[in-house]
Amino acid sequence: MSKDDRAEIVETARKQIREHSLGDPVGRERFQSYLQIAGPILTELEALGYDIDTLDDLRHQGKPWKWACPLS
Repeated sequence: MSKDDRAEIVETARKQIREHSLGDPVGRERFQSYLQIAGPILTELEALGYDIDTLDDLRHQGKPWKWACPLS
């Protein structure tokens, strides 16, 4: 399986999970709470060139990301 095939499969699965979660009122509320917490980090990462909706998306970018989230 090529890297592009894997990326497409992962993106399709993520989209299905997102649609299922957001179709549920409780899921929507949880996602809104998540965005309130993670929003500033997502905004900073977007400024660095990462096109992501969640922090989990970092793992599926196909480029190094660990430097973007340093831990002390």
